[in-house]
Amino acid sequence: MKKNGIQTLVLVLFAALAAALLCACSGEERPAAAEESATLINLNGSGAEIQGVGAAANGNIISIRAGGVYFVSGKLENGQIIIDTGEAPAEVSLVLGGAEINCANDAAIYLRQAEKLRIRLEAGSENSIRSGSEADMDSWDESRTGSALYAEDDVDIEGEGTLSILGLLNSGLICKDDLEIKGGNITVLAANNGLRGSESVEIKGGTISVTAGNDGIKSTSAKKEGKGYIRLSGGTVAVCAGGDGFSAETDLLIEGGSLFVSAEKDGLQAGPANSGLGRIDISGGTSHINAGKRAVNARGTWLASGGSIFALCTEEQAGPERGGQPFLLALMESDAGDKLSVLSTGTVLADAAADFPTNYVFYSSPELVSAGEYCLSNGKNEILSTAY
Repeated sequence: MKKNGIQTLVLVLFAALAAALLCACSGEERPAAAEESATLINLNGSGAEIQGVGAAANGNIISIRAGGVYFVSGKLENGQIIIDTGEAPAEVSLVLGGAEINCANDAAIYLRQAEKLRIRLEAGSENSIRSGSEADMDSWDESRTGSALYAEDDVDIEGEGTLSILGLLNSGLICKDDLEIKGGNITVLAANNGLRGSESVEIKGGTISVTAGNDGIKSTSAKKEGKGYIRLSGGTVAVCAGGDGFSAETDLLIEGGSLFVSAEKDGLQAGPANSGLGRIDISGGTSHINAGKRAVNARGTWLASGGSIFALCTEEQAGPERGGQPFLLALMESDAGDKLSVLSTGTVLADAAADFPTNYVFYSSPELVSAGEYCLSNGKNEILSTAY
């Protein structure tokens, strides 16, 4: 991914955040939606005013030391929220109600130890967490831990508010265990990886937009049995990645929701290289994939048993296992910017503009009929293709 393109996105996003957060972060009264039992953390630029138990401020470091609900609002110019509930881990809920948390050289939110961190985005609120600055986008390296949110334990995100995650120092969100997203309007901009749940990533709802210099959404660890997977069952997810769009250590399961991927490497990738392991199973939802390499790269098995899948890619694309729903796979050379379409007796079944030079077109849908003949067009040429 071109760095100057990422930097432009940074500047646009910062301008929007500044306007949105101006009012949201300025009040000090107890928000009407905050639970009466919640501890209030009002960020005030260089520190915080705290009402309630379980949290303390030492300059620009806000520590949460006990389980419970914490309502966070206001702006922290350069500091951290550190969560550590000790040797008897407890669940911590952060309710973000107009919070802007910035850290110049590390994670803005650092979950050191807890049973789980539950982040709830207050309805109507605008929130952001940021590590680093625009200048760091040119010099990130894997050894730096400065994701905007770094968690040693499970993280759940839910709610109806907005959250911008700016991982300018390295990645956007790194969770060493299980990451689950159930709701919210979430925008991620990251120099390295966008969202990473080492043991699993589950997306069940919300609207998620990820722009990443490396992989968009990934899992990395299969040390525990049944882990290392990514599952999308709901919501709308858009990924623009300089690496792979989705990268799963084991299985990648798309069961529902809407997916849009533009990736300079593989669109969907599952399994370690040369292992023969890793399953991609698309059984529902709507998927649009643009890839500079392969649209779908399963080191093991890949299945297309449901949903609508339209994919364009540069490198040779293998088809799914037979026995699923019908699919088209055809060689059609096209230029970046060409609009490719699948037609049946003049009716457009699917279309998309190519982000990269395209050699292969893949389409699978319940609308297709096995052995039926369909037209593929790039606006300059047309070919006929038979559904398998």
